[in-house]
Amino acid sequence: MKDESGTEPPFDLRERTKVFGLQIVRMFVALPKTEEARVLGQPALQIVRQPDVRLFP
Repeated sequence: MKDESGTEPPFDLRERTKVFGLQIVRMFVALPKTEEARVLGQPALQIVRQPDVRLFP
């Protein structure tokens, strides 16, 4: 199944996690610079910073 860019998505779990993390960081950077946006975006950014260690021993 192809993604929005027309390329095949990565199948490796590490690669998918990296792509997901980069998408979240880009979303956070694109949010308006308001307190509300920061409060909503901060939990998503924390998920990216602390992936489940059980996935990557």
